[in-house]
Order: sequence, then structure tokens, then C-alpha cells
Amino acid sequence: GAKFVLFLLCRRVKDETVQVLARDHLNDVFMNALGIMGAVLGDRVASWIDPLTAIILAAYITRVWGATAYEHIIAMVGLSADPYYLQKLTFLSANHHPSILQVDTVRAYTFGKRLFAEVDLVLPGEMTLRDAHDIGESLQEKIESLPEIERAFVHLDYETNHRPEHRSSTSNYG
Repeated sequence: GAKFVLFLLCRRVKDETVQVLARDHLNDVFMNALGIMGAVLGDRVASWIDPLTAIILAAYITRVWGATAYEHIIAMVGLSADPYYLQKLTFLSANHHPSILQVDTVRAYTFGKRLFAEVDLVLPGEMTLRDAHDIGESLQEKIESLPEIERAFVHLDYETNHRPEHRSSTSNYG
């Protein structure tokens, strides 16, 4: 009974983590009920019902936890966002400010249930640092206001034909 009461309480809270707890409590209610039913029927009707119930419960638990693990692995590996969503970010970035000469790169990838976004913009080389900063920061805030975005990174440059700006993955240490 306590798990069912916890399920009812958790179901009212509109938080993703609490909703997971609600689902877990309801699963516990069903699993315990099925386990008790299997044990009673195994004792009173036919002895093979109890082990069959145990096999069914084990298969169900394996399936549910496997699906949950798969969902979390997919969310953690940083899969690229849907191409349509990348187009949306590109359009939003290109039309953000009239001084933007070009959108060089747009990336968005999973980070848990939401996305990280990276946008590389090309601005005029003679633009002041203050103006460039304000354009980049306001675009970052606009992108981060989208419900799918966890965090946005906006990189500003004055040209697109440049050598890699980060050291290669080979380390010069130890």
C-alpha cells in the first residue's frame, strides 16, 4: 500500500525526476502483486506457476531496465541533433543581427534530455570587441531560451579560412 500512495503523491509533481520515481513506485506495486499472486497460485493450484511467475518477472525487469539503460546511453553519447533542428539554429543565427557576415558552423548534440549548441559566426574584422561581444552574447541568450537547449556556445571570428585553433589530440606531456 505504501508504494501505491507514493505513486499517487509523485504523480502530482510536475518534475521529470519525480515522474521517474512515480513510474518506479507503480512498477513496484505491479511486481509485488504479481509475485504474491504467483506464490499463492503456486502453493494452492500448481507448483509450476511460482517459477513461471519468477521467469516472467525477471524477463520484464530485464526488458524495462534494458530500455532505460539504452535511453540514457543515447542521451549521454552526444548524438547530433536532427538536421531540421540544425537548420532552425542556422536560420536563427544568420538572421540574428545585420552585421553577421556568415554562419560558419552550427552543431547541436545531446546532453541528457536536452541539447548543447555550438555556433561559429563571422563578423567584420574592423568591428569593435564590445559590439562583437554584444552580438555573440545576445545570440547565446536567444539560443539558450529555446526549450530544447541546455547550453549554447557562440564563437566569433573575422574570417572562415583559418588553420585549426586547437592543438591536436596528441599530447606533448609525459
